[in-house]
Amino acid sequence: MRKTRTRQHIIEDLGYNFTERFILKAGFTVQRFDRGDYGYDGIVHTFNASGEIESFSILFQLKSTDGIKWVESRAGFGLDNSVRDLELWLGGVLPVLVILYDAVLEKAYFIDLQEYFHEHPALLQYIRKFVRIHFLPENQFGTDSILKIREKYFQPK
Repeated sequence: MRKTRTRQHIIEDLGYNFTERFILKAGFTVQRFDRGDYGYDGIVHTFNASGEIESFSILFQLKSTDGIKWVESRAGFGLDNSVRDLELWLGGVLPVLVILYDAVLEKAYFIDLQEYFHEHPALLQYIRKFVRIHFLPENQFGTDSILKIREKYFQPK
């Protein structure tokens, strides 16, 4: 039997395409990590207004699905993440975005992990294998999102 391209393969590629488009529109580049799952799906390299590369990057993890789960009690979308991934993401020096892409609605939402756990430190106290994070509907991913993250963390000299 031949290898098959599954729906999950398709929506993962759609999620990358969606995400990459907004990063490129911001004037930045994206390097996709295709081999293995080591906690990150890609890295964004930023550039200044003159087109010069900056000494700053943004890591991201992309989760793609055919239907994101609305959590009424949190008025947002829930996503479970492994403790191993969180330890990696929160232990680094670069900002990490988790991007949740809905292939049916063709929308994505994001969380700045460092900011999220700074605002919700109690979530890290009693974790076992997974931690559920919640994406707010107003945090739609787009060109302005990636530009704001750059502004927030990068201070050009």
